[in-house]
Amino acid sequence: MRRFRSSAVDYLHLFRAITFRRGINLVQTGVTWILARYFRKIHFPAGPWAASFEPTTSCNLRCPECPSGLKSFSRPTGKADMGLFGQWAEALSPTVIWLNLYFQGEPMLHHNLDKALEIARQHRFYTVISTNGHYLTEEHCGMLVDKRLGRLIISLDGFDQQSYAQYRKGGDYQRVVEGIERMIRIKKEMNSPYPYLIVQTLALRTTEDQLKLRIREIYRKGVDAVEIKTAQFYHPDPENNLMPRTGRWSRYKADATGNFTLKSTLPDHCSRFWGSVVITWDGRVLPCCYDKDGDHMMGNLPDQDFSSIWHGESRRTFAQRLFTHRKGIEICRNCDQGLQL
Repeated sequence: MRRFRSSAVDYLHLFRAITFRRGINLVQTGVTWILARYFRKIHFPAGPWAASFEPTTSCNLRCPECPSGLKSFSRPTGKADMGLFGQWAEALSPTVIWLNLYFQGEPMLHHNLDKALEIARQHRFYTVISTNGHYLTEEHCGMLVDKRLGRLIISLDGFDQQSYAQYRKGGDYQRVVEGIERMIRIKKEMNSPYPYLIVQTLALRTTEDQLKLRIREIYRKGVDAVEIKTAQFYHPDPENNLMPRTGRWSRYKADATGNFTLKSTLPDHCSRFWGSVVITWDGRVLPCCYDKDGDHMMGNLPDQDFSSIWHGESRRTFAQRLFTHRKGIEICRNCDQGLQL
């Protein structure tokens, strides 16, 4: 992923979420990570410093490389109970600094997203939402500013309706652009630095030749940052009309047999797993965001307390596999950790 432009204000908002206890845990995360990576000593920190929570698996789009769009989940789908989320947020609060309010699905479709943001604000989390941008109404934009959302990522995977709709099936390019402009305007009207506004675009064959030019156009709209993200394909194939032609923007390369593989040696470690956790709408605790179907569930919050899951045998067993033979873990084979672009 490449980012263009950063903001001291954004970093200040993040810094404000670090309490003394969270700071100590962050240091412990770094120390225990070094012990695990270089000495294979598995000693977890007190808790994660980052977490992702899934408000819903529902989505209005049918993107071809997304389980939500394809309706291909093997785990249950639904919407989170915000009362339970409040309990889970309380359990995470001592150590978590960064909270993603998204995983699979479109978070803006949850009718109580404002309540989730209020809970997150009460716990002083630095909160991030990633959206496909179709629900940035006046009401929603005002709510996001009012709740002091730390960061809003808006996916714009195309630069006109034709290129956009090839990946964002069922999407409306102009509606997303208008939502971005509306968000910028309302931030100005409310004289607020919240949220830090990022437009994220996937590097696809349909857009790769336009990226530099279009990035300048997006900046002129007044967003805070633009990110280019490599696209994940479950079955990399040069015949796929979405897969980039140029190696620069592709997550994959051809091997000696002509098959496409990830541009990574998949080293036996992963910092993403070590300091973070994913929680699905129904309380399943997963190792990371690549476990979309919950195949490596480490516990279930309605039935267990979070600390017992974080320090439990399932997580320890997964860590031992990760630090000895990461290539043998299916969800790691498409991961951008360690990607060599």
